[in-house]
Amino acid sequence: MCSQYKWSSIFLVWILSVTIPSAGCLDNFLTQQNTGSLALPYKGVVSTDANVAAFFVVNEGDGTGIGGITYSDTAHPYGVRGIAFSTEDVENYGGIFSAHGKKGVGVAGVAENYEGRESYGGFFVSKSTHGIGVYGLALNSNPGSSNHGGYFESRSPSGTGVYGSSPDTSDALNFGGFFMA
Repeated sequence: MCSQYKWSSIFLVWILSVTIPSAGCLDNFLTQQNTGSLALPYKGVVSTDANVAAFFVVNEGDGTGIGGITYSDTAHPYGVRGIAFSTEDVENYGGIFSAHGKKGVGVAGVAENYEGRESYGGFFVSKSTHGIGVYGLALNSNPGSSNHGGYFESRSPSGTGVYGSSPDTSDALNFGGFFMA
């Protein structure tokens, strides 16, 4: 039998009440009638002050705060998507994630394709003139601390912890990997 969780949140001036399925019960959940007061798909526009979320959910239980799933077979579907549109000279983020646990992980990606096709647990691209696809920074400066700006590991019999490639064959100076101490 599928167990379900119920949560409520104040959204602008509406009360949102949605039933969330437990793991493995999504198909059963999708056939149920929508009993919430928020009709989907939903699009709304609001203006907030800095550091105030337009939509914010707090889950005080053990489940997920927000989830997104898409079953699209088209190219580039997103379960969850975040975009920061500002083109000004400011730092902005399409998504920012934080974990405060002693063994926390801010972002975790898993690709579960077992058909021998190429898949990625994480895929990062920079299209800017002087961009960096992945940037890691370790900030703890306490004596005796051990930090890594990046840590890569392969547990595959024929895997590579770090693989670098620079396929550009022009006269430009390229590096498949560049390391400094």
